[in-house]
Amino acid sequence: MYRVVRISKIIDGEVADLFGVEDYSLIALDFTATESEAETLANLLNENAVEPIHVPYIIEDMFYSG
Repeated sequence: MYRVVRISKIIDGEVADLFGVEDYSLIALDFTATESEAETLANLLNENAVEPIHVPYIIEDMFYSG
C-alpha cells in the first residue's frame, strides 16, 4: 500500500517541502511540490496494485514526459 510522504530539502539555500510516495519500504521519488498530486498518484497506485518496480516509470510518464 502506498502513502504520501513529505521530504524537506535545501534547494538553492532555502528549505523546500517536496512530496512523494512510499510503499513502506521504498521512497519512490520526491517528485512534486503539490501534496494533492502525490495523493492522486498514491490513490492510482493503490487502486491498481502497482508493483514498486513500475512506480518510477509511472512518475516519469505522468509528471516529466511532454
